[in-house]
Order: sequence, then structure tokens, then C-alpha cells
Amino acid sequence: MKLDRLILVNWGQLRPGNFEMGDMTLLTGETGSGKSTMLDALQTVMTAANKGVMNYNPGQDEVTQGQRRGKTKRTLESYVVGAEYNNFSRKDGAQGYMAAVFRQSKGEEHLKPFTALVAASARVEGSTADTRQAKLESLQLVIVDDAALTFEDFMKDVETNECIAVDRIARHLQSKFSRVHDFNEKKMDYLCALYGRFRGKSSVTKDEATNAAKAWVQSIAYRPIGSVHELVRDEILDFDERQLQQDIERISGLMKQVSNLRQEGVRLKDSVVRLATLQAAIDQTAKAHEAHVMQGMLVAKLQLSNDDVAIEAKKKLISKADEAIKEENGKITSWNARLAVIDDQRVQLTAQLQGIPVHNQKMELDSNLAKATATARASLDELSLSLIAAGLLEQRSKELISKPIPESFKELQKAVDRVAKAYGQVDFPRLAACRDSVAEATKGEELNVWKLYSVVSALSGINQGIDNLHVALVGTDESVAMAISAEATTVSQIKTKADDKVRDLGSQKSRLLQGKVSYPPYVQRGLDLLHEQFRDANAQVLCDLVEPKSETWQTAIEGYLGNARFNIIVSPEWERRCVDFLKSRAISAKIIQGAMCLKDAEGKVLPTDSIVRELTAANPIAWAYLVEQYGGVVKVADTEALRYTKRGITLDGIGSGSRSMFTAEKKSNNVFGIKAREQALVKVTKELEIAEAEALALGNTQAFLDSIKSALLGLKAPRFDANALRDAANLIEKTRASLETLDITELNVMQETLLRIQGEIRDFYLSISAANQRVGEHNSAMANAEAAIKGIQASKQDHLKALEGQIQKLKKLVASNPAFTYPALVAGIDERLSQAPVTLEVAKNALGDLAVKPGNLLVDAREALTHYNSQAKPDERFVVTLTAWHDTQSFDATYYALIEMAKVVVKTLDGLRSIGLYNNSRELDKAEKSFHDVFTKQFCVEIKSRVDDGIRTLRQMNGELKNLKFGSDSFSIDWSRWEPEFEDYLSFFGEVTKLADSAESMDLFGDGTFSERHANIRDKLVKLLLDDNQERATKDLMRIADYRNYRHYDIINDTSSGGRVKLSEWGTGSGGQLETPAYIVRAAVVTNRLKLFEKSPSLKLLVNDESFAKMDEPRARAVLSFLRDKLDLQIISAMPTMKAGALKDEFNREYSFTRLAVPNGELDFISECDERIFKEDKMRDLWERQRVLAREKAKQLFDLANPEEDTDDAPDEVAVVGK
Repeated sequence: MKLDRLILVNWGQLRPGNFEMGDMTLLTGETGSGKSTMLDALQTVMTAANKGVMNYNPGQDEVTQGQRRGKTKRTLESYVVGAEYNNFSRKDGAQGYMAAVFRQSKGEEHLKPFTALVAASARVEGSTADTRQAKLESLQLVIVDDAALTFEDFMKDVETNECIAVDRIARHLQSKFSRVHDFNEKKMDYLCALYGRFRGKSSVTKDEATNAAKAWVQSIAYRPIGSVHELVRDEILDFDERQLQQDIERISGLMKQVSNLRQEGVRLKDSVVRLATLQAAIDQTAKAHEAHVMQGMLVAKLQLSNDDVAIEAKKKLISKADEAIKEENGKITSWNARLAVIDDQRVQLTAQLQGIPVHNQKMELDSNLAKATATARASLDELSLSLIAAGLLEQRSKELISKPIPESFKELQKAVDRVAKAYGQVDFPRLAACRDSVAEATKGEELNVWKLYSVVSALSGINQGIDNLHVALVGTDESVAMAISAEATTVSQIKTKADDKVRDLGSQKSRLLQGKVSYPPYVQRGLDLLHEQFRDANAQVLCDLVEPKSETWQTAIEGYLGNARFNIIVSPEWERRCVDFLKSRAISAKIIQGAMCLKDAEGKVLPTDSIVRELTAANPIAWAYLVEQYGGVVKVADTEALRYTKRGITLDGIGSGSRSMFTAEKKSNNVFGIKAREQALVKVTKELEIAEAEALALGNTQAFLDSIKSALLGLKAPRFDANALRDAANLIEKTRASLETLDITELNVMQETLLRIQGEIRDFYLSISAANQRVGEHNSAMANAEAAIKGIQASKQDHLKALEGQIQKLKKLVASNPAFTYPALVAGIDERLSQAPVTLEVAKNALGDLAVKPGNLLVDAREALTHYNSQAKPDERFVVTLTAWHDTQSFDATYYALIEMAKVVVKTLDGLRSIGLYNNSRELDKAEKSFHDVFTKQFCVEIKSRVDDGIRTLRQMNGELKNLKFGSDSFSIDWSRWEPEFEDYLSFFGEVTKLADSAESMDLFGDGTFSERHANIRDKLVKLLLDDNQERATKDLMRIADYRNYRHYDIINDTSSGGRVKLSEWGTGSGGQLETPAYIVRAAVVTNRLKLFEKSPSLKLLVNDESFAKMDEPRARAVLSFLRDKLDLQIISAMPTMKAGALKDEFNREYSFTRLAVPNGELDFISECDERIFKEDKMRDLWERQRVLAREKAKQLFDLANPEEDTDDAPDEVAVVGK
């Protein structure tokens, strides 16, 4: 196929119209007159303005597509609006058409002509001269088969130059022609169809079309020839620099991604260590403050307890001293009585000695009187104690009756009612009067008999009701004491359960505040042990890693999963050790097979209605487990649909699986997601508040019962038996009367007896004196004890205030840290006090030590925070700060900051452990696989394959060159010599290719994978891929990846005479001589790409711009003749007018371009083109005559300038000169 006609409408500054083309068409004119503009129009049709193929104005050395040094960038849209620098000939926009009509050439008569069309509309954007630019609006690509279009087919009105709109051209042509193919803006489809028609087909492959278009475009421009090696490398071997650069950038990006991920993995692990250190420092500091506050509470309580103990000890001391005084007084009384008897004996003896006969009678009466008096006093003391006991019964009964009894204590209420009834039967005012009578009767050294009779009279019948009251209070049957004992036991049991509930709920609340839920006990125990034994295993529970997308299906899904929600996830490499460890401890917690789940879940497609689509999990193992285990469980509408579903769940929680249907009920609340934990936290908080209130109420009830129980202690049954007092009073009265009637004037006492008795009397006096001294000491001790009690009670008020202060501190602790509850903390302190008794001094010393510990540990925490922030990324740094603390400040505010920071640290740490490290490991594994795949297949294997493919290309070229003999010369390409540096690279790539083809897995970076030589090459490539100087590294990698650099190329010239020479060694050849093989080689490339020597049809069109720059006239004619006559190629050649004259006779058509100064929009010129058709024979005769005349004229001018000399006169002239 050859070009028959070029049609242009609104293209640059060329006039619109038809431009007919001959077999040999010459474009001449001055520089900038429009020659290249026409060629660019043809190139637009041949490339569809594809930026990867076209190259406008290729004849100018300074022009590359996308850049013209100081010149207006040539683009399709700039041509359409007539751009020239910053001015436009069609500033209001335009519709542009570039069409080429192709006709069959010789031997292709079976083909039909067709027209290829590129239509484009463009406008000018921008308001100022500097910002104005052409903008493409639309593009239409059309091929019209069986038709040769003309300029008029694109015009509405030829006279006004009004053309058809681009967006309507396809419909317009379809209305006129039957076979119009509209490709819209699909450039590649258009190219495949265009180059297919050149081959007599409807289309060719993308690669064939692209390669043909590129070769055709590359043949247009003149390119200087640097060396034979460069000629072969650059002109024959394909090299997609852009694609190669993209591949290298991709490989470099993957390598950097691998390197960055490795560095990020190290950084994440370091961050985990730093965060764990920070967490430990914060926890230690917080725990130190907590320990200090609780120790303060313990000291305050211990101080009060010690005060109570001291008071009780002093009271006991007083009681003992009082008992001792009573004992001493009893002894004194007894001794006095004995002394009286002995003294009576002394008196009797004295009387006997004096001769008094009534001595014995008096002694008997005195003894009776003393005994009666002692009996009376003892009876009065007993009655006094009974009256005191009765008064205590009255007081405690009255207090008990006045207390409101809870309705739940029915038995106690009945017992109190009985106490009230018994209380009403007792005459307590009479008892009070009796107490006064007894006190009055006791006064004085000598008892008043009438007062004793008065006491006896007052106590007559006083026992009525008092025994019943005592029985009702502390009796063994249906008494208050028995009811209290029964109720206290029940309340104590309930209180213990309530305290346990508070502790459990407090623990749940603490876990929820940390973003975790309450696990089954066996799971919690297993998790705790794994954290303790295998910290690096990073054990976590599945439910903590899963988030629901909505609440609609959450309850049903969690019911289906059941206890699987509490399966434990560990790092894959720790799975075996962890499960073996749990088995050794007889713990039934399950370990997820993370490695297997990741493998099986990869690439698995979830059903659209899978329950897993309702969940999300950032942790790869958690997600893989859900996908692999429950991805096949689908949501169904009802149980009828469930009947035919292998694994499914309804919204109301009925599931199917294992060929059965069941109710998917869970034994715990929802645990998936932050919202579920928040709801659980609200619920647990309310339950905790209720439980604390219940525990507090039970504590109050327990205290109430304990107060009643304490009030019942020490109650004794009064005994009001006055018979002994009456008998003693009677005896006293009778004895006194008998003594009054005795006559004691005559007594005889024996002297010896009297002396002995007097000695005994002296001993008794000494004993009594000692006893009185001891009584005085006891009284002093009692006074001191009472004074001490007053002092302790005075200081106890201060200690109570101190306790209140510690209570407030403890409450602040609870307010700052919701994980604690006040009752639980107090219970813990009380338990410490009860289980491990400690002295106050030891407790205070410990408190002093703990007082400085939080401040010291805070320094470590602040340093850990500073260290973490200094190493962390800006978005990972903690905004919360820990301010410095001084001894004069309260630690409460700092503690709150610690707790708040601990929450953030724990959340961040959990995120890194559960998501960050897993994702990094997974991404690193994927990145390494991607890099291995791309580096081996798209770099190493690809380069080796291209080196081999390059040889095949050169062999094909040699086959083409056999068909392209130039006169007696023929050419072939030689590639036998390797470049030493690149041979090493190729050896490495070959080794990588072998490893890639083997069944064993390959580690590019493993030690021992490559030999030392190849490892050095690998390391060099890796270094380049990671080089921060991307421009330099890419340049080196491009050089390595360019397969053309691996061999040294040469062209061998064979002559018919048997001569054979390599052009690289052709030192005597001229520049023009080297141009000839260059054109032959380039022609071979074009003919190969255009399939010129295949039997099928092909495009026979070659275009040259600024051609034959270094060729002399004969060689240029020979090349043109070779291309025209030997290859039957249609030639369109552009060259300056001054260089075209000698070759004009080789062409049969000429377009001469000139600039005409006429108004043209914002421009002042148009490109005018003068068409000339040559008669080839007459042209040759004319140019031959011109050549003869030129040679003759040149010879004449030479002869005039260099006349012939006379040889005979020469010696004389020499002689004259000699003279």
C-alpha cells in the first residue's frame, strides 16, 4: 500500500486542501516554511498522535517530544489552533482534519483503497500571553474502507471554509460511505486496524502495530552516526527506555519497600520494648503511690486500733487494780477480824489476869457480832451488784426496744417484742429506790440495823419480771441473743458473697477499662500463664481483636461462634510450645492454628452473605481464622431456608451445621467490638454500684447486729435474796443487846499466853500496813491509767482526723482509677490487718519508705516517656506529659495523669502487638515475595531473555540484509564479542534463572545462595536499588538492564570480489561512505517491521526529513535508486531548497513551501505550497546539460586562475633569481 493523497484541514499555517503524492515526492523550501508541518500531519495519521510513538518535527536536532529549546511545543492541539510561539491563527478554536488515502501498489490489485482519518477539535485556554495554551477538546479516529476521501468531504461550505464539527464527522461519513469504522479515541485499536490494512488484514496485534509505527517514525529523521556499535545497538535492537525505567523504579520501590518494612519491623519491635518499659515504669510508679496510700490507710487504722487496744489495756489494768484493791481490802478485813478475835483473847487473858469472870462470854458475843456484820456487808455488796446488773438490763433493753428492727429479721423482731413485754413487767423506779437504800445502808463503819431492815423491806418481791427480762435478752431459747446469732450467721454469709461479687465486678470493670472483656476462668488462667511463661508469644484472645460492622447480626453471630470467641491467638512460631504448655498444666484453653489459617484463607472468596462480612479484624491471624472457619456460614432469612443450608444462621439465633439445626445461644454477653465493651462497661458499672450498695447495706446490717450483740455482752441475771441480810441484821441487833448486859469486871489472863497473843497482834498490824500500802499503789496505778486513757482519747481525735484524711486519699485513688472500688480496697486493708499483724512502728517505717518511692519512680517513667517520644514518629508520640513532682506537692494529680497515660500506652502497645507487628510481618513477607518474583522474572530472567532475543533479532536482520544488496556490497551484523563487565552480570542473571526454575524455594538474600562472585553482584544491585541518589542509581541500573550493552556489535561489508571488512575498522572510509550502510541497516529495520519481504501486502512508504546531509550526490542518487527501484518504496523527502537541486531529477513531484506575509489571525503569515509535477526524462536531460555546462564553466574558471607555465624559460628565470 502507498500513500495516494494527504488531506489537511486547519493544520498549522498550511492552506486546507488535497495534497496528491507521487512515488517520489520532494518537499522543499526555506527553514520554517512548512515542510515538517506536512510530515507531522502524515505522522499524526500514522501514529494516531500516540505519545509513545509519534515524534513531531524529528528533523531538528534540538527537538525531543515534549521539549523544544525555547520553541513552541508542537502538539496535535497546537497544530489545530495554529500556534506559533504565544500567538494563534485560530484563537477561537478550530476543527482539524488529517486524512491519508492509501491505494494498492503493484501486485496488490486485490486490495481496495481506504482512508485513515484523525479528527481533532481544540481551543485556546488562558487570559494572558504567558498562560495561553492549546487544549484538546475531542478526538475522533476513523477508517473508511473502499473509499478515497477528498477535502470536500470534511467541509460544510468550501467557499467559507466552514468545516463539519469533529463530533459529527463519523455520522456524516457514515451517511455517505458504507464501510466507516469509528474508533472514537481508542488509539491502539485504530493503530492495529490501520497497520492491519497495510497487511491486507482487518487488524494486527498491538505489538506488531506499535513496532511498525515506531520503526516508520524513527526512519523519518536524520540521526548522526556515532559508531558502528551504536548504529546496530540503537537502530536495530528495540529498547523501551520508558518501560524499562518503570520496571526499575518498580523493582527499586519493592526493594526499598522490603528494606523499609524490615526497618519498620525493627522499629516496631523497639517501640514495643520501649512501650513495655514505659508501661512497666508507669505501673510501678502508680502501684507505688497506691501502696503508699493504702499503707497510710493501714497505719491510720492500725493507730486507731492501737488506741483502742491501749484504752482497753488501761481499762483492764484499772479493773485488775480494782480487783486487787478489793482483794487487799478483803484481806485487811479478814485480818482485822482475826485481829479482833486475837485481841479478844488478849483482852480475855488480860481480864483473867485481872480476875474478870465474863471474859469468855464477851469474846463470843464480839465474834458473833463481827460475823453478822461481815455477812450483812457481803449481802449488801451482792445486792448492790444485782441492782447494777438490773440497771444495765434496763439500759440495754430500753436501747434495744427503741431501735428499728429491719422487717427481714422477723425472729429478732419477735425476740425484741418479748423483751419489750418483759420490760413492761419490771418496776425499774422501785429498783432505783432500792439502789439508793442499799447505798445508804452501806455507809458508815458501824451498820445501822434499822437501815438494814429498810433494805430488806424494800427488796420484798422485787424479783418480779426481772428474770423474764434477762431470759428474753440472753436466754437459751427464743432470746434476742439467739436471734442475733442466727441472723448474724446468715448476714455474714450473704456479706461474704456480696464482697466477692464486688471484687469480681471490680475486676471485670478494670478489664473493660483496659479494652478487654471477661474471659471464662480456664481461658483467663491459660492467658495469664502464657503471658508469664512465653511473653514473646504475644498471646491474645480472639474476641479482643474482632469488631462488628453493625449490631444487627452481632448477637446471632456471637451465639454461633460460642466459646470459639475465646480461643487464644499466639505468634505462629510459638503455637506448638504454647499448646504443649497448656496441656502440661491441664488447661483446656484452645490455641488457634494461625499459620494454617493464614495459608488456607489466602485467596479464599467469601460468599456475599457470609457472616464474616459482618465482622472486621485488623489482626491477620484473627481474620484468617474467621474466614477459614466461618467464612462458609451464611445469613439466611428464616428456618425454612435454614433447612437446606449446610452452615447458616438466622437473625434470631437459630443455626445449622453438621447436618443439624440448633439454637445458637451464648452463655455470656456480646464481646465483639468497642461498642460491646462500652455497653458491658456501663452494665458492669451499674451492677458494681448496686453490688457496692448491697455490700454497704449488708455491712451496715452486720454492724447493726454486732452492736446489739455487743450490747448483750456482760448482762447478768440479778439475784435479790434479802434473807441473809435480814438474818444478819437480827443477829447484830441481838448480839449488841447481849453485849450491853455482860459484866466484865473480873478477868484472869495468863501472862505467857498474853505475850504470844500480843506478838501475833503485832504481825497482823504489819500485814495490814503492807496491804494498805499495796492498796495505795493500786490506787496510784488506777489514777495513772485513767490519766493515760484521757490522753489516748484526746490523741484519738487527731488519729480519727488522720483516718478521715486517708479515707479521702483512698477515695481520690478510686476516682482517678476506676479499676478500683473503695469497698474492695478497704476490705483488702482489713484483711492485711487481720492476717498479718504488724507493729505500728514497722508500719510507719514502711510508710516512710513508700512516701519517697513514687517520686523516685516517676523520674524513671518520665525518662522512659522522653526516650519513647524521641524515637517515635511524630504521629506516634504521646501528647500527654508527666510533669515533674516535688515533695511539697500532692501526688494525686500526677497519679491521675499516670492512669490516663497508662490507658493510652496499653492501647498503643496492644495495637502494636496485635496488629502492627502482625501486619508488618505479613506485608514484609508479601513484599519479599513480590520483590523475589519481580526481581527474578522481570529483571534477571527478563534481561537474560532479552539478550537471547536480541540475538534472534540480529539473525532476522541478517536475513533482511541478504535481500538488501547495495550494488556489489552486502552487509551483515556481527555480535560475537562480549562486553566483560556485562558478561558477569549475565552470569549472575543466568544463576538466578536456574534458581527460579528449580522446585526449591529461593532466598535471594540468604547466605550461601550464591557464590562469592555472584553475591558481590547481588549486593551491588541491591545497593543501587536502595541508593538515595535515585537519579544516579537509576542511570546505572538502566545501563545494566539495557540488554543491548552486553555485546559489542559490528557490521561486516562483503564485496563481490571477496573482500570482507568490519566497518569499525574501516579507517579510510569517508563520512558519506558510512552513511550508506547506515541507510541500508535502517532500511532493513523498517522493512522488517513493515513485513516488506513477506508474501503478504505491506506498506511501501518511507519518509525522510533533512536527509542525505553527508552523502555526496552520486551516493545519494544510488541510495534513492536502491530504495525506489530495488525495494519499490514510495519516498517522501523533505530538504532545504539549496540542497535539493542536484537530486530533483530523482523525484516526480515537488511541493515547494514559502511563507507569505498575509494576515492570519494573530499571525502575519501563512505557509503557501506550490505543487510541481516533473517529467522525469526531460528533467534528467535538463539536469545533465546543466551539469555539463557547470563542469565546463568550472574548468574555464580553473584554467584562468591556474595558467600553464612555459617549461623552457624556467632555467633562465631561475638563473635571474640566482643573480
